[in-house]
Amino acid sequence: MKLADYGETNMELALRGLESKTRDPYPSGWRVRVVPALGHLPVRMITNGAIDRTVQNWIADEHGRSTVKNTIAVLVRVMEQAVRDGIIKVSPARVTGWQKLCMQAEDKLLAPRAPALPSPIAVAR
Repeated sequence: MKLADYGETNMELALRGLESKTRDPYPSGWRVRVVPALGHLPVRMITNGAIDRTVQNWIADEHGRSTVKNTIAVLVRVMEQAVRDGIIKVSPARVTGWQKLCMQAEDKLLAPRAPALPSPIAVAR
């Protein structure tokens, strides 16, 4: 079963126990970011690497930290449901280090001259 179909079928189970204000941003993150990026893959074919690259792409697309966090959270909950259903043994969606990548991306946005050469003297050296 493809991730998009699995998530649509099992979203209520995956999000059970969350307060409504917590779960409100999850469906849009699922529809707008997770499904286009990973929805075509069968649940069993989703790897840590695929998820890492996808999260890096979201960060490169300049999505904010909160947006990335909520999108990862819904993906984690759906993949954990797949573990409970016995489709996969371990969830590949536990992403680490994404906060640091977000901070680095934000720093680059705040300092647009950072990649530029510091001065003509530096070029001559």
